[in-house]
Amino acid sequence: HLHREPDDHIGLELEFLAQGCLRVLDARENGHADESHQTLAIVANFLRTHVLTWAPSFLSRASEQAQTSFMKGVALLTIATLDEFDRCLDRV
Repeated sequence: HLHREPDDHIGLELEFLAQGCLRVLDARENGHADESHQTLAIVANFLRTHVLTWAPSFLSRASEQAQTSFMKGVALLTIATLDEFDRCLDRV
């Protein structure tokens, strides 16, 4: 369905989350609390309204179909990491 559906790529979306977290830390280290809070809100919104709406089921299917224990582990670890990240955002 090239060019008919938005392209979602788990790697790019995880990279977006990682870069957002790095920006939050950088803003905090440089005393920019407002920027830190705004960026964290963007990261949390992207995680909750986009990534978590499809990634867990995608990763679950990937773990079930994985042909190596390594790839199964990567998928399961990513599910657990996203879940923990979501819980951590509630405590920030």
